[in-house]
Amino acid sequence: MATPRKHLVDSEVACTYHVSSRCVRQSWLFGFDALTRKDYSYRKAWLTERLKVLATCFAIELYAYAIMSNHYHLVLRHDPKACEMWTDEEVAERWVEVYPPRGQGQALEERKAAARERLLGNAGRLAGARKTLGSLSGFMQHLNQPIARRANKEDERKGHFFEERFYSGALLSEEAVVAAMAYVDLNPVRAMIARDIEECADSSIGERLRECTAESLEEFLRPVASGIKSRDDCAVEGSNEEPAAPETTPASHGERAIGTKVESTEHPASSRPDYPGPQRTLGEYVAVLRSLAAGYRLDLPPDKVSAWSVKVATIRRRQRAFGPLEHLKRWAAVRGMPVRGIPLAT
Repeated sequence: MATPRKHLVDSEVACTYHVSSRCVRQSWLFGFDALTRKDYSYRKAWLTERLKVLATCFAIELYAYAIMSNHYHLVLRHDPKACEMWTDEEVAERWVEVYPPRGQGQALEERKAAARERLLGNAGRLAGARKTLGSLSGFMQHLNQPIARRANKEDERKGHFFEERFYSGALLSEEAVVAAMAYVDLNPVRAMIARDIEECADSSIGERLRECTAESLEEFLRPVASGIKSRDDCAVEGSNEEPAAPETTPASHGERAIGTKVESTEHPASSRPDYPGPQRTLGEYVAVLRSLAAGYRLDLPPDKVSAWSVKVATIRRRQRAFGPLEHLKRWAAVRGMPVRGIPLAT
């Protein structure tokens, strides 16, 4: 029986997650389908573009991604409390960027301004938008659904494009985060699509290397897109229809006037510290990737390559959480669950 998402994704503290989603029946709906002789590789760009938009609007930081032919992987940091600190105006702006209004006779920016005003005038919809933008499940839903609709329209089909349930594994230590990033970034090398990291298209490491400078190699790893610390101008290309922002009771964020900032409230578990993100330089991370890629090319067992290779091999297991044994014990105890999975090698 699948574990409920509320037990897998922390609702109180920021944590990084390895997330993946598969096409139905593991069909090659993002690559060359040998059965139908059709090449759908161009759809990878759809997903990458949508991913970048949502990552700047939701309460997440995107650290790694890899778009494969029948599935994709992400490593992202989710802060469930970040949305509570956004003003109503910022919530409305983010929501409208996720789903720009369609229409004719007005410039896009004019339509966006009108849509923001409508949302600000509806406290229930605004509270629902805030809740969705702060949710990891909401992020995945609004990432997958527009891609599925667009592909189904192109194929003249109906039904699911992605499997209904996405995988998420909590990364409880810095080494778990880096190992998961390496696992994701090296997917094309492991699948023998690329020989080395420079050839990894449709992945975050390819993007990082394209923008790499001598100075950036000395800097600590940063998210490739973020809706938490800094927010770039985000725009959606294409013609996605704007759904109604989900209704919730405005009281769920406390009684407040439109235009005010929502203050954080204390929770029993809020004293728990946030789980760490990556804490090493890009140059150090690239060195790890090159060593692992060499091991994959030589088809060496993980324990013959490096300690990192053993850690990455552990990430390949679809566990609920990853980290040293003590971290797994604490994570499970908070949820009243038994400790499961292999601890990350130290």
